Amino acid sequence: MQFQLMANNQAVWFDTTSLGPSARELGPPGNCPLSPEMNNKPDCYAHAIAYDIETGQSRTIYMDGEPWCSSGHLWPNGDLVATGGTRGGYKSVRMLSLNDPKANFVEKKNVLADNRWHYISFLVEK
Repeated sequence: MQFQLMANNQAVWFDTTSLGPSARELGPPGNCPLSPEMNNKPDCYAHAIAYDIETGQSRTIYMDGEPWCSSGHLWPNGDLVATGGTRGGYKSVRMLSLNDPKANFVEKKNVLADNRWHYISFLVEK
């Protein structure tokens, strides 16, 4: 599981898609990624949410892929970037925009040169 407090006071949580349904349905209806863990049937449950710490409101975040055991960090512009995971997410990069209050993860699959699982992301200063 990852938790990140964003600069716009949104707390973002996301976790594995392989342990079955979460307690919250993914909205809007029909916005369900196909799950390899469910024989490529639609997974209509949220595995990522954003919580606004000022208003107490939360929303689901669409995420396609398996981020379990991934690593994440914030870019200098405030966007969240998560890399790696397990199963179909080993070589994935996921990005969540800070500037769009209704943003979903944009995932690029098979873009990393090698599998990334249980590792650390950090900024290397020049």
